Amino acid sequence: MPAKYKGEISLVKRLSFILLLLVLFYSCKKDDGPGMFDYTVSGIEKVESMVEETHTLHLLVTGNEIMPENVYLNLEDVPAGMTCTIDQPFGVPEFAATLSIRVSRDAAGGAHQLRLIASSGKRLKQFFIDVNVDKSLSATFTVYNSVIYNPENMSSNMVDSALVKLYKDHNTFLIGVPDFKSYTDKSGKANFFKVPAGNYLFTIEKGNLTNVVQKQNINGVMKGYIVAGLFRTQQEIINSAQPKAKPGDLKFRDINADSKIDTQDLGQYDSFSIYDGELNEKVIWIGL
Repeated sequence: MPAKYKGEISLVKRLSFILLLLVLFYSCKKDDGPGMFDYTVSGIEKVESMVEETHTLHLLVTGNEIMPENVYLNLEDVPAGMTCTIDQPFGVPEFAATLSIRVSRDAAGGAHQLRLIASSGKRLKQFFIDVNVDKSLSATFTVYNSVIYNPENMSSNMVDSALVKLYKDHNTFLIGVPDFKSYTDKSGKANFFKVPAGNYLFTIEKGNLTNVVQKQNINGVMKGYIVAGLFRTQQEIINSAQPKAKPGDLKFRDINADSKIDTQDLGQYDSFSIYDGELNEKVIWIGL
């Protein structure tokens, strides 16, 4: 065969191959168009969190109903101190998923961004969840009512709207002007923000309930026993300075450490230390 014709045949083959590539390319582009399965994830919002909090996002995965297929959800770039769980990590749209974000005290303060990866057989998408961690919380008091003590349902013992007062020293206590104060919420917690490190005196009150109980006038000064907890078992009582107590009774602070509770242990307030960079927590029972 003359070289001329061989060259023409070779050219035709090359053109045919190029045409085949173009057909395949545009076929793929067509599959990626309106006729292809697509989906989106809604319910994503910014999370404002303090430490020791759990936040829930209610996600909804919806599709365009064109040959729907499973969509898989996964979290990436989760920083240390956060735990994330998705109760429904995959499904065929439309389906709901609950994303729980738990922020521990080890989480770094400031802005974080989590990546929610959603993938199907033909599409992979990413969505960003902004989480801002506020670590200005210095201290938390959890307050319980000993008068209605119910060991089987601790939440029923929590005190709402109790006033917690912090004093820098004895002088501010005497003039009755607390340096910081906060009320407990429905979960019995009173939060204090941006409190400088130091040792503080404190009292807790709601009506006649207080953390300084059985008050009496001592030389013109009202004093009482400082509540140090609540007896839960008989073994605790045996090893205490209150051998006649019973489970459910308040523990009193043995101020002079003589292993007995008497008038030498009467006081006006309790004390609490706050340290920088830590969430300082205190559990208190109040009574009459």
